[in-house]
Amino acid sequence: METPTAPASRMREPQDPHERERRDAVRTTYVGSTLRLDVDDHGEAPRVALAGELDLAAMRRLRTVLRDLRRRAPRRIEVDLERLSLIETVTAASLVREREAARREGVELELSGAGGTVRRLLELAQQRVR
Repeated sequence: METPTAPASRMREPQDPHERERRDAVRTTYVGSTLRLDVDDHGEAPRVALAGELDLAAMRRLRTVLRDLRRRAPRRIEVDLERLSLIETVTAASLVREREAARREGVELELSGAGGTVRRLLELAQQRVR
């Protein structure tokens, strides 16, 4: 017989008052007019999840986030594109350039979950940037 899990409202509150601050500090969300950007900086490989449309204005925010993460010198940063519905051609090229810049710094910038048009534009941008 399985033991039921407690509802989220009854989950244990941290005993250490700083534990909650540390837990909250590793997840950051930026919401713009076209893009939601969730940053999970917990563990060895930070993860950035994008949802919505990556236009030029949103790319500026993403670039800042990626550069801030790279300053911490992780070996890998994952950028999850699964929930990205649209990417402009110029932002696809910018994202590929960010991956190349990270590689020169010894950081693997993994672009994961891209499908359909987003994937195709990234592939075309990769060919043009080389």
